[in-house]
Amino acid sequence: MRIIFLTTKLNFVSGGGSNFDRHNKIMALKALGCDVKIITAFSKNNRFKDKPAYTVYEENIDYNNFFQFHRAVRNILKKYEAAADVFYVDGHIFLLGAGWYRFGGGKLTLAHFDNYSPTVFNMGFSRYRQGKLLLQRYFEKLFFLKYYNALDLF
Repeated sequence: MRIIFLTTKLNFVSGGGSNFDRHNKIMALKALGCDVKIITAFSKNNRFKDKPAYTVYEENIDYNNFFQFHRAVRNILKKYEAAADVFYVDGHIFLLGAGWYRFGGGKLTLAHFDNYSPTVFNMGFSRYRQGKLLLQRYFEKLFFLKYYNALDLF
């Protein structure tokens, strides 16, 4: 099976644990016989001591607003569609663009894993910030939920 990961960056020098977690997932899939590649959307932030044992496609999304960013995500998925059987979207920031890819005629399976569970009423947020997040969540549910639900596996 040909799997392509879409993620923000690979930083093995000063990055956090998610970089190593992603690397370990890819290496485990390769050990199972999968052909695994990765697309980094903000490649200027990539940092490795040694080149990884898998193909890294470097893209640099340049955007001025919300819609330009998600259109760029959709275009990246379209660009690499022929090289994969499954896209693994790593990070909640790509969800709308990935859903847009599916609604725009994308044929490949989209999988997503995220341990991010946003909560509006966090103790550390001010009342203004809580209200802003509540409006954001309402806007997302009203307009973008169908795009998020277009992903095949969560």
